[in-house]
Amino acid sequence: MLGYELLDNFLKDSQEHYAKNTIRQYKRDIIFFLDHHCHDIPNVKCKDIKKHLQMIDQSGKSASTIHGHANSLKTFFQYCIEENQLKVNPCIGLSLPKLPEPVPRYLDDLTVFKIREAAKTNIRDIAILETLYYTGVRVSELINIKIEDVDFKNLEIWISESKNGYSRMVPMSQICAVRISNYLNRRSDNNPYLFISIRKEHFSRQGIVDIVKKYSEIAGFDPSNISPHCYRHTFATKLASKKIPFAVIAKLLGHKGFRNVKVYAKIMTEIRSLIYNEYH
Repeated sequence: MLGYELLDNFLKDSQEHYAKNTIRQYKRDIIFFLDHHCHDIPNVKCKDIKKHLQMIDQSGKSASTIHGHANSLKTFFQYCIEENQLKVNPCIGLSLPKLPEPVPRYLDDLTVFKIREAAKTNIRDIAILETLYYTGVRVSELINIKIEDVDFKNLEIWISESKNGYSRMVPMSQICAVRISNYLNRRSDNNPYLFISIRKEHFSRQGIVDIVKKYSEIAGFDPSNISPHCYRHTFATKLASKKIPFAVIAKLLGHKGFRNVKVYAKIMTEIRSLIYNEYH
């Protein structure tokens, strides 16, 4: 069976397993390979894949692009194996360029301010945004905070539902406490959770995501670029800017180790470099 015919079958079957953007990426990458290197799938060798990726590399494409092509081909060839058109996946054992460490997306002060202004008339939503900003909690943690977990006297929130099963106490600002208090004073239900939907039900993760994107768009930003996790990265970046030890930042974020938070030091180095270049 020719490669293009196999590709058509692969794309049809992929509709049940992958997102549309992923399928488009697969189609683009695989056609590029078939057009330039090999139509005869059973005879594809690892050297053919290496030659293909080397051509992409020499064209000046990034390491992430090369990894993307390799992943598309690996997925396609695995399908060919399942269809008995190939015995061994030729992508196995490939040596790929090292990917740069991703830099978390954080929000600058002006962005935070504009989103806050967009939400300030909604007493619940502004409380949600302030809690994300001042505590750095994950969405999964935010929706599981209960009213009894909030200590207004000591300005702390107990996080018992953590991704790593690591409970912790996180500080909140006075502003955050006021926002939450104002919101709770308007509540007249018996729901134990701190934040609830309009129907007075437990919030879903998507519900929080929608709130962040809603006010990001109202504030004039592309909502696809801003998520609740951006607030978590912003929280950590601000701590790093104040030279808070990695171990402390890790503890506040709910990480068991502080290896994952060293990236925020890199962010601050880049910020300082930009500021220096701007004024010198």
